[in-house]
Amino acid sequence: MSKRAKDKPVDQVVERSTAGSKGNATRAEQLLRAIAISAGVIKESKSLSGDQEHTMLGGLEQMRQLIAATPASKSVKGLAYIEQAVVQPWNESGGEDAEKFWQAAAGAGLDFARRDVLRDVLARKRIKSRPEYEVVVDTVDADEDSGKITADDAAALRKMVAAFERSH
Repeated sequence: MSKRAKDKPVDQVVERSTAGSKGNATRAEQLLRAIAISAGVIKESKSLSGDQEHTMLGGLEQMRQLIAATPASKSVKGLAYIEQAVVQPWNESGGEDAEKFWQAAAGAGLDFARRDVLRDVLARKRIKSRPEYEVVVDTVDADEDSGKITADDAAALRKMVAAFERSH
């Protein structure tokens, strides 16, 4: 990434990465686009406070800088970490902002998968990882209140949370 690109605001940088393999470069480019889309959605959000917006944009800027760093953009594991940090919040949340992000991502041809973590966990009947655990804990009550999941589903998820906590 050029010095000029490093100095631009996070939502204005969509530059082809030349680091790492061709596949990693393509993934890094897609992540830069996802960061730009995220920043745009955050700036247009009507539901976020100024402090929340500032914090979220700061986190996106850190992810953009990680992509610019040689080791992260050459490493599949490094890119996966960045992808989780950029995309997971949109998988965890619902509402207008999440819908705007996923519509813009699809419109930009980004191949990030939208996951319904609670449905995945319910189908599997267990929580398999710490990030999954955190999503369930953070969203089960809101999804039950909104009617996205039933009371029975919420109860099952809470039992899985307890089981995960006992085993970890």
